[in-house]
Amino acid sequence: MPPGGISKKSFKVQLINQKCKNLDLQQVKVFVFAPSEITAKLIAHPMKTKYLILSLLPFLLCAFFSDGFVHPDEHYQILELLNLKISAFHKTEIFNWDFHLKMRSWFQVFIYFLIAKISFVSNPFTLAFLFRLLNALLAWLGLYLLVDVKRLAFISWVWFVPFLLVRTSSEALSTSLFLLGAFFFQKDGKKNSIFSGLLWGMSFLMRFQMGIPILAVNIWKFVRDRKWKEGLLHSLAIVLLVLVGVVIDRWGYGEWTFTPFSYLKYNIFESRASEFGTSPFWYYLTAPIVKGGPPLALLLVVGSLLYWKQNLRGFWSIASLSFLLIHMLIPHKELRFLTFVYILAPYFLSQVVLGTGRPWKALWGLAILTNVLISCKTLLTPAHSTTNLYRYVYGDSIPVYLTPPQEDGSYFKLTMPFYEGRSVVTRPSSSIGPGSYITTTYKEYLLFSKSNSCRNTFSNYPEWVLDQNFFRWREHSAILNVWNCEG
Repeated sequence: MPPGGISKKSFKVQLINQKCKNLDLQQVKVFVFAPSEITAKLIAHPMKTKYLILSLLPFLLCAFFSDGFVHPDEHYQILELLNLKISAFHKTEIFNWDFHLKMRSWFQVFIYFLIAKISFVSNPFTLAFLFRLLNALLAWLGLYLLVDVKRLAFISWVWFVPFLLVRTSSEALSTSLFLLGAFFFQKDGKKNSIFSGLLWGMSFLMRFQMGIPILAVNIWKFVRDRKWKEGLLHSLAIVLLVLVGVVIDRWGYGEWTFTPFSYLKYNIFESRASEFGTSPFWYYLTAPIVKGGPPLALLLVVGSLLYWKQNLRGFWSIASLSFLLIHMLIPHKELRFLTFVYILAPYFLSQVVLGTGRPWKALWGLAILTNVLISCKTLLTPAHSTTNLYRYVYGDSIPVYLTPPQEDGSYFKLTMPFYEGRSVVTRPSSSIGPGSYITTTYKEYLLFSKSNSCRNTFSNYPEWVLDQNFFRWREHSAILNVWNCEG
């Protein structure tokens, strides 16, 4: 209660000013639990506020512009499962074997289901944006609690950090939740143990592989501190979330199943994932350098190796190395599987290089240039070329689109009912007649553009771009167009 003669508003301002004197950025709690401290700190440190805004900007840009998906699993294992629960129109034939074996958790889908119901939004593109925005804010908050504001700004502008973390993939959201849980896990106290357990339980349900670093750092902390009660509370919180996940999976599949065991059985014991290809154990050390923009990726790999060498027994080394080493032993490898480690790489680099006076000036210049060029695309364009086509189809009322068949007899099909919103199909047609057509190649574009009876109503590239053919890009790209032909 405020002292006599002082209004509640004035008393609150005095409290904030008093807290500002002793606040430290790394000691601030998550805004859900302590909003006043964060508000006070932002008021007290305007320069830090500028860094915070600068660090948040790429996440917001990516959430808004980078619609679509990077890997099909990001869409078909999340958004199409959600579509089963929020729409009467769906295509069960689009689901892979893992869906029918009931080995994927519905927890992330359930979170998005709640957002869809609470928001009363029916437009799928708006919904997908809300999901990416949620992921962006959680990711930014997790990084915010990990580093100081200058390092946060640096990490946030590494091109793949916002690009990967805003995705609706299980890899992205599980990583963000682990970062949030780590903030509490590294603090003493029963409440912190419970909070970290709940967040890590959610991280595990998003992606079962997160059980690897969770187990590793729990063993590390128990050996170091020997705190039985806190460890027990933390473990019980994780178990509680796993049980909640079982109930949610019952909601999703319509029958009781224990998806963590099913995932372990089919993907590890029976090695079903290896049917999609295998790679040598060193793949995760070399592929990122080649595919991540060589100058920048090389800096990140070297920075990570130096960090691990200097902090081999530290929390983040235990978490990341355990995750990396186990994945190196699994035959089937994909770069997206190591999202957790790759997101930490800029943090590792910032710890061993920024402010230490280390050289590498030539590499830094090339790395910055590479990062700027890649960021222009990842921050400001859709992640998948078909997204805008589906947006056009969603806003149209045509139930059937015709499309030219390819030489092998295959033809373009609409396979994302989440974005279609109604029953709409594509049918092959070898000749140009009355109707609406979807073309997917530059050769088809030329054929239809020369027809006097056809009018172009959608194109994923402007005409002046299609006129250029640097490095023969038109022959290797999806040139998507919609045509209205009168016959």
